[in-house]
Amino acid sequence: MKVATGLVIIAGVAVVGMGFAPSNIDPARKFGWCENIGWSNWRHDAPNPDDGVVVAPTHLAGMLWAENVGWINLGDGGPYENNPLDSSTFGVNVDPASGDLFGKAWGENIGWINFDTRATQGPHDQHARLDFCDNRLRGYAWGENIGWINLDHAVHFVGLGPDCQAGDVSCDGVIALSDYARFQSAVAGPDVATDCPIFDFDGDLDVDLADFGSFQTAFTGD
Repeated sequence: MKVATGLVIIAGVAVVGMGFAPSNIDPARKFGWCENIGWSNWRHDAPNPDDGVVVAPTHLAGMLWAENVGWINLGDGGPYENNPLDSSTFGVNVDPASGDLFGKAWGENIGWINFDTRATQGPHDQHARLDFCDNRLRGYAWGENIGWINLDHAVHFVGLGPDCQAGDVSCDGVIALSDYARFQSAVAGPDVATDCPIFDFDGDLDVDLADFGSFQTAFTGD
């Protein structure tokens, strides 16, 4: 596999060169599984406490650690172009409307990992995505040299938190317009059971105008 030299350099220095906010991955929900490389750790406390992946409303950033293959770089602060002619633009994005992940990560020992799996896994509802309603990643990403990375396990998955406040779909401590766009799609009215508990402010198992009032009160803006 041919890889641009500049990309190898970027990936190699990223662990010490990136200045990210503390990871918002839940320390109790920080592992993804790949049958060919084992566990990947998305919040690893290296080289500093709380280091790891940051999930933002439009992108992922930071490094995850896989014991058997080393560091995997998800990007240094997107959104990312993923321009095939410029290897420095790689990274994993989040579709702000659907939560679908797209773009590429890089592992120096394993090559590219593609998070845009909508074409192959979308029909089975197993494409890589950020589940806004449950504050976790779902689906599968694909590495040409390692196979599928499973983000969809019922017990061992990559989640956000642990203290995501109601209405904060990316668990970044801010309730903003990006959260409001998703709130709109979750409103179904009183006594209509919700499958999006992050917006059920009053805990009555629906998302209605009462929850909208609480959302307005909590709204902080971008």
